[in-house]
Amino acid sequence: MFKINLGSFEDSAEFSYELKKSDVTFEGLDFEDGLSINLTVTKDSDDSLVVIGDISGSIDLTCGRCLDGYKQPVESHFVSIFKERQSITPDDEENDVLPYDKNKLDLFDCLRETLLLEVPLKPLCREKCLGICPVCGKNQNIEKCNCDKTIKTEETFRPFSGLDL
Repeated sequence: MFKINLGSFEDSAEFSYELKKSDVTFEGLDFEDGLSINLTVTKDSDDSLVVIGDISGSIDLTCGRCLDGYKQPVESHFVSIFKERQSITPDDEENDVLPYDKNKLDLFDCLRETLLLEVPLKPLCREKCLGICPVCGKNQNIEKCNCDKTIKTEETFRPFSGLDL
């Protein structure tokens, strides 16, 4: 879906994609409402390309505290440089220049990585999410509990004491 034939244009071309969940799967990412992707591909020299893109929409995440699902808005702008695979030097690899083969540019991995960078390390449904009670497992955002949450010492808290070893 994200393969571009470089012989189909001279210097520059624009591409737009409106994606729904059923259109494509980015492993590790879910999106219901769809994503809008706008790209401009410019031939910089005989063997290098510059891709400038914008991705907008929302991705479905799970809160790291309460485990509820929520939608995270995504607004990302990126610039990537591609070079023909045979022309890539070790210096290019150090500078994150991406390869393409002959006259075909595959943007799938580039778009996936851009989206993955938008996912927070610890997704939270809201800043003041209370999370799940460590004792009874209730979602504290929905229902408060009266569990004793004091930290127990090693002498009183032995979670494996019932096991016969």
